[in-house]
Amino acid sequence: MPMITIYTDSSYNEANQVAGIGCVAIEGEKRRIFSTYHKLSSNNEGELFAIWYALLIYPNKPVKVYTDSQTAISYINGNVREDKPLTLKQRENRARLRILAYKINQLRKNNPSFQIEHIKAHTNRYQVHYIQNQMADLLAKEGIAKFFASQKVALAIHKNCIKTK
Repeated sequence: MPMITIYTDSSYNEANQVAGIGCVAIEGEKRRIFSTYHKLSSNNEGELFAIWYALLIYPNKPVKVYTDSQTAISYINGNVREDKPLTLKQRENRARLRILAYKINQLRKNNPSFQIEHIKAHTNRYQVHYIQNQMADLLAKEGIAKFFASQKVALAIHKNCIKTK
C-alpha cells in the first residue's frame, strides 16, 4: 500500500477562540483537501487537532504527516519540558494539548507505519514541501473564513426570526 502524504496546518483567531484547520492529502496522483474550523483555545491545540483530524480520515493506512509545528511534534513524542511555573490557564491549555497528543498516539498504535516530520514554514522557495505547506496554511485560513461566514448566516437567521415574531 503506497504512503499517503499529508500536510496539516492551523490558523487561529484569538478573539473568537476558533482554529481554522487545513489538510492537504496526497495519495499517488490524487490530492484531497480539507478545510474546517473548530472552537479551540490556542493555535497549538489547532495544530494538534489538524493532525488528529487527518489521521481520522485515513485510519490504518500508511501515513506521513508534515507539520510546521514543532510544539505539536513535541507533545506527540512526549518531549515537553515543564521548566517554569505555569498559570492556571497555561496548565489547562497544556492539559488539552496532552489529551490531543494522547488521542493521536492511540491512533498511532493501530498504524505502525505512521510518521510525522517537521517542515519549515514560510521559506518562500519553489519546493514541493513548501508549496503543499502553503496550501495547508491557506486552507486553515479558509476554515477561519468559514467560521465568520457561518456567524453571518446565524446572525441573519436570528434577525429574521426576530422580525417575523
